[in-house]
Amino acid sequence: SKTLTPPYVFDITVSDCENGTVKAPTKAIEGDTVILSVIPDEGYAIKSVTVNGEPLEPVEGVYSFEMPSENVTVTAEFSFSDGNKYYNL
Repeated sequence: SKTLTPPYVFDITVSDCENGTVKAPTKAIEGDTVILSVIPDEGYAIKSVTVNGEPLEPVEGVYSFEMPSENVTVTAEFSFSDGNKYYNL
């Protein structure tokens, strides 16, 4: 059998989402900074982004996180926007 040695590589899965797109690498090394591209469709805005269920807040408009020592699932929700208000649908 093969013994794993650091650094460890883990999978990144992006959940299917409606009204927008999330792009992420498919794998990352533990401790790496992972930058996500979160793009709402026209007429929508980003409602929330989570990594393994934990909320992720943007820093200067950029969603990123430090890769933990486990596989992660990224989920994003988008809500309708008329430019002034956001609606929970």
